[in-house]
Amino acid sequence: MSDQSPKPSSESAPFAPRTPLDYRRIEMVDPQMAEIYRSKTVAEKLDLVQQAHRTARKLMAMGVRLQHPEFGECEVQAEVARRLLSGAS
Repeated sequence: MSDQSPKPSSESAPFAPRTPLDYRRIEMVDPQMAEIYRSKTVAEKLDLVQQAHRTARKLMAMGVRLQHPEFGECEVQAEVARRLLSGAS
């Protein structure tokens, strides 16, 4: 087995090149938080994901407005959607 990591194929996501995992940088979930998440129902977990997505969209929209003060609300939302779909920042 070689030490080289596999090269990403052209079929992998263009915005997220594969890199080898650096296990020194992986954060562990606190055991108490893990237990809390395990105890939630599927509906509660989906609600948390929806809340996180909504917050991410709001934060991204604020960033777009700062970068492009000339944009109207429709343009801001279109740019947020573009960034979410393409992985652009």
